[in-house]
Amino acid sequence: MADRYLPVTPFAHLDLPPVENGLPHPLEPEEWEQLLLACHPPIETGVIANQAAARNRAILWVLLETGMHVTEVCALRLVDVDREQGMLWVRGKGSTARVLTLGHEGRRHLLAYLDDYRLKEAAHFEQGWTNSEPLFLSETGRPLTKGALGLLFPTGYATRNKQTIREMRVMSF
Repeated sequence: MADRYLPVTPFAHLDLPPVENGLPHPLEPEEWEQLLLACHPPIETGVIANQAAARNRAILWVLLETGMHVTEVCALRLVDVDREQGMLWVRGKGSTARVLTLGHEGRRHLLAYLDDYRLKEAAHFEQGWTNSEPLFLSETGRPLTKGALGLLFPTGYATRNKQTIREMRVMSF
């Protein structure tokens, strides 16, 4: 058509596929709310429980807004966070890396975890502390692993198509 070979496009009669608006939603809003509620179990209180809740919320928002794999979240380091831009440097195999941008909520929850707990904790251990430290730590101060991350949320909180939250985490995020 641009070179005037055909008077009209032969595809004019075809319907275009529908355009989906927005980001894909791996969870229903009710399921998301249940996961956020599961971040802070009602029977636990105190500073350690609050720190774990802030960490868990940050992890959930990072998973939702970036689509990262659980193992990639576990591999994040403090140096991988660009606070001003709200970006994360995700390192892959070898020397490959990609940059993912967090949305407003993900950035807010990640910075709250960092400012209120993680960086204060790092200040207690300044001797030998570096920015290459893991971003997410367990309650005992060890780096989170894929297995530990799988145990953070109770599996009975919600189901979707007969899948437990644990299965949804693995499959949806």
